[in-house]
Amino acid sequence: MRGGEQPLRVEQREDYCLVQPSGVLDGHGEEDTAFIELLGQDERDLTEHHVLDLSDVEYMNSTMLGQVVRFHGALQARDFRLVLLGAHGTVRRVLQETGIDRLVPLVDSKDEVPEALDLKRRQAVRHRPQNLDYDKVAEEIEEIILGGDEAAERLRQQGGELDKLLMQEPEAP
Repeated sequence: MRGGEQPLRVEQREDYCLVQPSGVLDGHGEEDTAFIELLGQDERDLTEHHVLDLSDVEYMNSTMLGQVVRFHGALQARDFRLVLLGAHGTVRRVLQETGIDRLVPLVDSKDEVPEALDLKRRQAVRHRPQNLDYDKVAEEIEEIILGGDEAAERLRQQGGELDKLLMQEPEAP
């Protein structure tokens, strides 16, 4: 644990599992290891919706963002949802610039979580590309973060999985 960070908190709520990492998530440290293990669990072990409360996260590197996308894919495969809560500053900007906020709902307050998890509403308004390869989306996001504008342009020209995601219509309010 670094810089006074709190340990990874996991709290069971009535309708979902609330996961609260904190500080810098860059793949180093005890909390990061616990976070990676939680996000990397076998999809057969996933039995509920998850909310990642990012309000205490100052930074996430590309690997951790990729883990979030893969976790979302694993939850989707089991008909569960992931919601990102309270992202701010650089973390929020990166989620928006990479299009992750178009893949995973991004909400500002806990009051918005129940609506973001409403499966019937989400199915009615979401136009998700069929057969989206979440591992490939995660790899492309990591490549853009590491390679900058040049990598983003190359991937746009290739028409990868992330391009499919970004070309879809935004979710209705």
